[in-house]
Amino acid sequence: MNFKKIFVLCLCFLLFPFSVSFSDDAILYISDHDTDDEFSERYTNTLQSFISSQRANKKIKIEKFLGFNINTTESIELINMFCKKNIPKAIVLMVGESNYYNVYGFAKFMDKKDRESETDIVQNKKNVKEINSEMSDIYNSYKESSVNPSVKAAYGAVFPVENGKIFHPSVVPEFYALDEKFTFESNVNLMSAVSMYKHSWDLIRNGEYDKAKEFLNNILKKKFVYSMFYYALSSAYLAENGKDCEKKALKLLEEGILLDPLDKKNICYKGIMSMFMMYKGEITSEILFFSRALNKCFLNISDEISAINAINTPDYDSKIEIIDDWILSDFDEIQKICYSLKIPFIFASYPDNADINSLIYGHVKDSAKSAYVENKIDKSENKDGTEVIAVPEKTDSYIYDIAKNMYKFLKEKGIVY
Repeated sequence: MNFKKIFVLCLCFLLFPFSVSFSDDAILYISDHDTDDEFSERYTNTLQSFISSQRANKKIKIEKFLGFNINTTESIELINMFCKKNIPKAIVLMVGESNYYNVYGFAKFMDKKDRESETDIVQNKKNVKEINSEMSDIYNSYKESSVNPSVKAAYGAVFPVENGKIFHPSVVPEFYALDEKFTFESNVNLMSAVSMYKHSWDLIRNGEYDKAKEFLNNILKKKFVYSMFYYALSSAYLAENGKDCEKKALKLLEEGILLDPLDKKNICYKGIMSMFMMYKGEITSEILFFSRALNKCFLNISDEISAINAINTPDYDSKIEIIDDWILSDFDEIQKICYSLKIPFIFASYPDNADINSLIYGHVKDSAKSAYVENKIDKSENKDGTEVIAVPEKTDSYIYDIAKNMYKFLKEKGIVY
């Protein structure tokens, strides 16, 4: 998985822009591919030029939804929305990678309990200070060197004891909401905050980590500011990759969440989910501890916390396997939609993601309801015989070749002329 994702996630609180003007004969294209280099835009524009070169195709237009954060569940919703207006000639997807970061729809997949249950209604009356107070009690209990029986009994509700060994978190957030001077309103003007946030990311992207950290730390000294600044500073530590960067980053994300835990769009939720999926080792146990504790204080407080608790393991391979199952389940749902509408369903492989490509290929290769079109990647071998995947440069010539390959496939299937 690409660490680059954590940079583009800084924008996930903004809706990705799109506009659709439905044509008489549309090919619907949805992609979550990294938009930094406008690959999908250039790819679809080139494919459109191939299609439009034939007079018989003059009414056929590629209608596209492009956004780095579109997952498979959102793709289903986009497809259903589109098909209410117009039935396309085919649906082409390059999605799935974002499911490892954007967990919208995952709770439904895991068959979570109804959020309108009596327990939820009671818990939804809790405020920020009450949540922070309960979280503080949980963390303070785990700091104790010796655990009395009554406290030990409560441990299992947060982090099950294995082989008699109790997990003691080493990442402990500050509970600023318990400060008597805490206010729910930021003391930073929104427009000013957006400008400062953008500046901090300019520094991070330019590799000026010391300047970024100094700038953001000065903002955080004021306390009670927007949680996005905690996210930005955590990202700066991860990008710098210095000593204890993971623990420093996690502490900041936890603090950003606890300042505004009731906002389901709090970007720090996205950040903690990204860390949980991307990293291995002790840090994932720390994240699981925080998520279990928060879930105990306020059930289903966010999709990301619910997802982490549903995955319920710090084991990297197990985490990936669960998300993979969700991706494939959604692909099956898309296949059913396309089958009922009697339209082709095509997966266009990522140009630079062998893992997701092999997952989808293995699932749809023998399916009569879908097709897999390979955006070929050159392969070679090391001296020891292991395979090396040479990621192609996304040059105009490469985009031309794969667009031509897709056009050829569409012609063979009678979708275009």
